[in-house]
Amino acid sequence: MSSAGWFDGVKDLTLALVRTPSVNGSADEVRFAGRLRDIIAQDGFPTHHGDELRVVPIPGDPWRRSNVIGLVRGEGRRTVLLCGHYDVVSTANYGELEPWACDPEALAPRLIEALAGAPPGTLEALALTDLQSGDFLPGRGALDMKSGLAAGIAVLRHFASERPPGNLLLLATPDEEVNSAGMRAAREMLPELAREWELELTCAVNVDSESDHGDGGQGRSIFLGSVGKLLPFVHVVGRESHAGEPLGGVSATLLAAEVVRSLEWSPDLVEGQGAEASPLPALLKVADTKGAYDVTTPAAVWLYLNVLSHTRRPSEVLDWARSKVERSLQKGLQEAASRAAAYARLTGTTVVSFESQPLVLTYSELYARAGGLSAHAADWGQLRSLTEQPGLDGPERSRRMVEFLWQRSGLVGPGAVVGFASLAYPAASLEASSAGPFAGRFREIVDREARAAGEWSGSTVKLRGYFPGVSDMSFLAYGFTDADVAVLAENTPAWDLGLAQPKSGDFALPVVNIGPWGRDPHLRLERVHARYAFETVPELVWRVALAALAG
Repeated sequence: MSSAGWFDGVKDLTLALVRTPSVNGSADEVRFAGRLRDIIAQDGFPTHHGDELRVVPIPGDPWRRSNVIGLVRGEGRRTVLLCGHYDVVSTANYGELEPWACDPEALAPRLIEALAGAPPGTLEALALTDLQSGDFLPGRGALDMKSGLAAGIAVLRHFASERPPGNLLLLATPDEEVNSAGMRAAREMLPELAREWELELTCAVNVDSESDHGDGGQGRSIFLGSVGKLLPFVHVVGRESHAGEPLGGVSATLLAAEVVRSLEWSPDLVEGQGAEASPLPALLKVADTKGAYDVTTPAAVWLYLNVLSHTRRPSEVLDWARSKVERSLQKGLQEAASRAAAYARLTGTTVVSFESQPLVLTYSELYARAGGLSAHAADWGQLRSLTEQPGLDGPERSRRMVEFLWQRSGLVGPGAVVGFASLAYPAASLEASSAGPFAGRFREIVDREARAAGEWSGSTVKLRGYFPGVSDMSFLAYGFTDADVAVLAENTPAWDLGLAQPKSGDFALPVVNIGPWGRDPHLRLERVHARYAFETVPELVWRVALAALAG
């Protein structure tokens, strides 16, 4: 191992970072950048002429958040980028323990007390065992991902003391947990900084975390890529009716039920096999669009689906969603007709007929049908008031725009609109042709260092193809083509409300993820495995960075 003696320093950095709150969307997230700069600057950094430490505001960010960038110069232009995010999710799920959510050493005994008597075989019992062992450190962000960021800072400091050939650039970003505003801005900024500082950006190491409820064998991994994410939406439109006369309309709920049954957990889009298989699609939202109680049936139902993939293009997913929705609406109308006929037989009334070919449009087609927004210039004020209210997320802004354009188009149900509800993440992979000329050599380096880690750490470190959760890696190894971006721009209603993709250009870095492992990220029981996070991860990142700088 190197002479760094990582454990105590990385632990102390992790405690300092966790004790500094940075919940996404809060004032703490805004303030954190300055505090992180101060933490990095301890011990006199920057120490040499040419070193840099900057807080860089994100252009146009409504919260006025910032990226933090630290550069340590060695010799030459070759540069390795270390990156991680500093925002965390809410602490509300700690309940009565929330006052200690960001104080790991105060939280641990209180969690142990709260978990006493947990039934054997439960996640709570596992957490109790972990915490009693002293092998895990709890707290919001301890796993996701301030221990990884602490490892990156420690490596940067060690690089400053050793000054080997090459340069090390640390990037800490906000907003990874929601819309990756920090990394999207950094992608635009990095080529400019590289020119200003005369750097040759060679590759990147992300330091995000992995969850493992076993012995850590899966968590101790170097990931050669990251899954992509798309969030297709479906806006299902029926026809309202009084609840006492339901056959006077078309049930948007019945139609949506068929859509839900067709989309939820559909295996159609799964890629890969075994442990490398992409997850099943999962619905994140299903709700009617009524604002309050009355006895009118819902006019529409809004839903969106989380799709994680390795290679699928946005156009492919959009076509798949449209096809599934078309068949689902047809089936729903057939079921509606069958039930109406059964009711007619019971009551001796006339059978109600239903359309057999419902209209299903993409968002771009709806936009055209409505004449675009320019045709309704007088309604811009209303649209802005609907979509620019504080606190609205991307999917809700998209829903409001779809509903607005459907009403203005004059179209009536039954029908549906499909598109993308929020930010899209391209998949990242060292195996992709877009990974760059250094990707093959980088793969050799991480393969060698993973095998060597088994000897110096005493535990195996695996190579895995895709980081299973959405990560900022997507915007470094940017895998979207111009055609992909065009499809997304035309079919993401909130595209111009903070969800636009970075320019594709020629900038892409081969990137891997080397980060800590633990259990239950985002939950009250979030905890990080201390020895791996505070000792193995920084040593592994150090070795990979040095090898990459050596070429």
